This record gives sequence, C-alpha cells and structure tokens, in this order.
Amino acid sequence: MKLLRYSLFQYCIMLSCMFSFASCKKEKVNGEKRVKNLSTIDIGLRIPELRDTRNDTIRLVLYPSAMFYFVDAGLTQSENNIKLFKKAIKQRLPVRVMVYEDNQLEVAAVYPATEEDLARFRESSLHNDN
Repeated sequence: MKLLRYSLFQYCIMLSCMFSFASCKKEKVNGEKRVKNLSTIDIGLRIPELRDTRNDTIRLVLYPSAMFYFVDAGLTQSENNIKLFKKAIKQRLPVRVMVYEDNQLEVAAVYPATEEDLARFRESSLHNDN
C-alpha cells in the first residue's frame, strides 16, 4: 500500500512537470514574413507618432486624425514602413500613408512626402502657428 502511494505520488509529480514544461514551450518563429496584397486607400499626408509595440503589432497615431492605426510587423513591407515613420518623427515631417481598404486602421504602405507636399505642409503650418 505504501509503495503504491509512493508510485502514485511520483507519477503525479512527473505528470505535473511534463504539463508545466509543455505549457511554457514557446513557438519558434521561422522568420518568414507574410505578404498582403489587398487594395489600398491613400489617406494623404500624416504626421506620425509611434505609441507602443505588442507582439508583432506597432500602434501609432497619424495626426491630424485622432485614431490609432497599426502596422503588422509580420508583413514584408512593414520594416520599410517603420523606418520611414521613425525618420519622419526624427525630422518632424509628414509622410504619405496608404491603408488597406478592408481595414482602414492598418497601414499598408508609407511613402516620403514629395517636395510639393512639403512646401504645402510648411505653408499651412506657418499659417496655423499665427
């Protein structure tokens, strides 16, 4: 009877260790990025502000809009988008932003502003400061 209790106790400990190791196992990321080819909408010039990062999602605000937008870091083009956002923030310049038509809060593409866009932006910001 004592031997049976001892064996049962060992079995329970071993089983609980196996479950805890299995539940703590992290998925290995294979490093492959996804491609999302959907139709997009140009929302125009926006001034970006990065907010936070959770898992592979980067949240940001694109002024003058007061909504949160996000960039899926698991997409192939997202690395370039994030670089352009950071450059625009550092230089305090707007960027041209495209969002997906089916989810208009997800950033599809980011392009640097043209000289014409920048001239209009500077002109409008000078008038707004007065």
